[in-house]
Amino acid sequence: MTIIGSQNHVSLKITVTKVINPLILTYELMVTNRRLIVPTMIGLIIALTVISETNVMIDSYRQEIFEEMIFNQSNRFNGDIQIGMDYSSVSDYSNFEDLKSIFNQTAELYNYQERILESQWYSSQTVGFWVKNEREYGTYWEFRDLELYSSGAPEFYSKILPFLDGELPANSSEVILIRPEGNPVSSWEIEEENQYENFTLNNQVNISLRNYEGPSVNKTVTITGILTYPREDEYKILMDSGEAGDTSISEVNTTLELLRKYLDPYTFNPYRSARFYLLTDPIMFKELLEDLSEGLSEGFWGARVRGKIFFDHSQMDAYNVGQEISSLRKFLQGLEEAYQKEGYHGYVYSNVLDQMQFYQMQIFVLTIMLLLVSFPVICIALYLVIYSFGLIRRQKQDQIGILKTRGGSSVQIFTVLLGEMIISTLITVVAGFVISIFFADLVMRSSDFLVFLGTPVPVKATLNSLQTLIIWGLIISLLLNFVRIFKMSRQKIMETIIPTEKQPPFWKRYYLDVIMFAIGTVTWLILLTLINRPYTEDAGEGYYIIVQIVALLGIPAPFMMFFGSIMVIARLFPYLMKMLSDFLWRVEGGVNAFAIRNVVRHKQSANRAVLLITLALAFSILASSLIFSADETQKNSLYYQHGADIVVSTGQTANGTLLSILEENISYISEVSHVYEAQYETRGTYYKYVQCRFIDPSTYAQAAYTDSISGLSNSLNHLMNVISDNESIILYKGNMEAEVTKPSIGDTIDFPFQSVNYTESVPLKIGGTFKYWPTLYPWGWDEPSRYYWLVGSIGLYETLNASGYEINNINSNYLVKTTSIDHIEETYLAIQNQTTAQVYSPALEFQEYKDSFGRSFMLSILNSDLILCAIISVVGVIMFAFFTYVERGKEIGVERALGMTRLQTAQSFLVEALTILSFGTVIGFLTGAYFVTMFLQIIQLGESIPPVTVHYPFVLLGQLIIAILVAAGIGTVVPAIMATRKDISRILKVE
Repeated sequence: MTIIGSQNHVSLKITVTKVINPLILTYELMVTNRRLIVPTMIGLIIALTVISETNVMIDSYRQEIFEEMIFNQSNRFNGDIQIGMDYSSVSDYSNFEDLKSIFNQTAELYNYQERILESQWYSSQTVGFWVKNEREYGTYWEFRDLELYSSGAPEFYSKILPFLDGELPANSSEVILIRPEGNPVSSWEIEEENQYENFTLNNQVNISLRNYEGPSVNKTVTITGILTYPREDEYKILMDSGEAGDTSISEVNTTLELLRKYLDPYTFNPYRSARFYLLTDPIMFKELLEDLSEGLSEGFWGARVRGKIFFDHSQMDAYNVGQEISSLRKFLQGLEEAYQKEGYHGYVYSNVLDQMQFYQMQIFVLTIMLLLVSFPVICIALYLVIYSFGLIRRQKQDQIGILKTRGGSSVQIFTVLLGEMIISTLITVVAGFVISIFFADLVMRSSDFLVFLGTPVPVKATLNSLQTLIIWGLIISLLLNFVRIFKMSRQKIMETIIPTEKQPPFWKRYYLDVIMFAIGTVTWLILLTLINRPYTEDAGEGYYIIVQIVALLGIPAPFMMFFGSIMVIARLFPYLMKMLSDFLWRVEGGVNAFAIRNVVRHKQSANRAVLLITLALAFSILASSLIFSADETQKNSLYYQHGADIVVSTGQTANGTLLSILEENISYISEVSHVYEAQYETRGTYYKYVQCRFIDPSTYAQAAYTDSISGLSNSLNHLMNVISDNESIILYKGNMEAEVTKPSIGDTIDFPFQSVNYTESVPLKIGGTFKYWPTLYPWGWDEPSRYYWLVGSIGLYETLNASGYEINNINSNYLVKTTSIDHIEETYLAIQNQTTAQVYSPALEFQEYKDSFGRSFMLSILNSDLILCAIISVVGVIMFAFFTYVERGKEIGVERALGMTRLQTAQSFLVEALTILSFGTVIGFLTGAYFVTMFLQIIQLGESIPPVTVHYPFVLLGQLIIAILVAAGIGTVVPAIMATRKDISRILKVE
């Protein structure tokens, strides 16, 4: 039997004799209603695409993240497994073979033999010598520790020969001295090295083991060779040049790398204090210790053998980290038990195991963070699901009514609806997974905002991701639809036929939107008022309590204001549309006014569509603004740290030769300016720390970096003229409210400068003020009464120097402005190659930041969210137009019967869609921009160095909005054409 049910001329055709087979009925429902079901699946597909894309992107970058965390440079010398075993007898000392054998047997037992790339074994023992120290309070002897090393790798001794000053030891009475190269750079190092004055080539020194129980045994050894390694300051230069971090062994630091690889990577660390060490080979090491330990109790000296095991990292699987952790943990446990069984005591440790566990946690945290970043898009997509389901609710009720008349029970109908939901969910999961792969391939090429010209990244998608997505899809579907399905299955037949009046939403009934908007706005205004309030020490404790309370409210304030404002607009939308339709009706009384009246009549659907578009567009503004704001803020941060495109350090004084090289030999340089940075402490009746910048007024305005936010760029030339008299200064604005002096522009303030024998006050005139100045990083912005920050001319600096005043911590720099940022790397390298000065380049660091993995990854996520929000906006408008066509069948028939032409019908549809899209776009843009501005203002809490920059890419956003309008307009044409082709006689037919 064929049953045809009709409501609003939407037919449901079901071939069924009796409702007894839910599976067949579910199939027929889905096939028959595919036009209604497919639109409701779009929102869920988008939400699942976001979730799946996040997993696909993480899987695609997983190997890169794994290598960055696990195979980093820190493991290059430390090894992947560290073994340390104590010996209780000197006779067994330096016997590496037993330890190696136990390790190899255990590795073979646990199938780790193929993973071992190499192993390094060495011995160490603390010896020492007695030093006579003469102090003011007397003379005493002090025991100074020395570490004695021996390597188990024969090739080590041949490799150090080219760098050895002298010869290798020939017997147990000869050793090699390992010492830092060059002269000591600090008073502590000078005092330390004075105690090693006898440790010279071919000289004899006495060493012994420390004995707390009695006299120690001394032995005279001859230093036959000396190995040197770089000090900390020299190694920093190597690090800055990139040589020390390179995987290949360079000539300048070969000795250090050999010592760290074959001996102790922690002891021979250039960032630790420079120390002296002794070295010999294993056999002589054992003989030397036997001599030193003669008559001493066994084992008290703490002799230890250490091993470093290096893995073949290419065999480690980044996609099965859990299994890697489990197998490595079992191997380490077995290794420790094997050593204990043979009577050894010590430790077995793997930093790779810790790093893999940390990596596993980081991947989880990264997934959560990325989902939180995309959470608004997921919510908007799920709102699209709710919105679309609300549009077909009437049709679903018609279908349930028909099934009820054919004998369908509540359980059967519930089973059918649940089956329909599960099947459609599985389809959306597969669609979301497939789309996410192609979509991830696109967005992972992101090189800038909506620019996809980057290097392609191989897309990696796993079955685990699909399984996870199925779980996510079912959970989301059940949360969104289960209660609704349950209620619909229990409806009576008359409830499905007679429409029930729907109450306004909960938030509308109780004015939650107004409450949220009011709380958010008031809190934000109070917070900004308190933040920008001038500091005074007599503010009182109550002031700070109020600030803390309001600050806590300030965290949710932007969100409350954002969602509150959108919901308030949604409440006002029908009234605004009615006013607009009335106005157009009075002006023209045509199709446009009629179309807007239709929007008012169907305010429930229209309201939801506007909310959907507003949220999507608002988040688009947020995502795009965050990209550009983060870039601008990072750029300002780098430039504020140094102050120009390139900064060349000259020490404490100017360098005329260097200046000539910069101006005459280096291309792409437009201006060079000389700057002194100084800090001193006043010595008057009160103490104030003063941080100064003395600049060249004739060139500074052209060479220095100033951003538009600071307001400095507009007045910089004027300020340079002010301080060119060498007697005036520019003062930080906060100092104008300092408790001690309270100066103002034009006043003369006395600064106490310390000379050799006395303190003298120097009068300086305040010629201007600044709020932000590059390279001035005040550490007490909230307390200007205790600190001064000022800018003066180099002429003033020279005057103070000529008068004998002491200014501490002088740094001299040349600020270099380039003609083209595109050639910044070439300019930077040219300065490095032609001078010996230290060079810093904020412009080059900013380029590296823009190419960094972190920015590219976040850019991919935000670009993805932006595109999906645009798609949601377009889909929302098209769905509104489509379901308007579905629901208003008889309405369209009446309009056509009364004389409305096909063209006017299509125009009505397009105007309705355009009205909703335009209104949502404008409100979304304004609320999104306002939210970003407010949120970033609260983040920076009024003052920050550098100021947080809020940047809106208006041109690109305009292009995006136009693209949305065009796409939505094209999409709306289809239901508009369908409406014009409706047969009037069939629409108005009485059944």
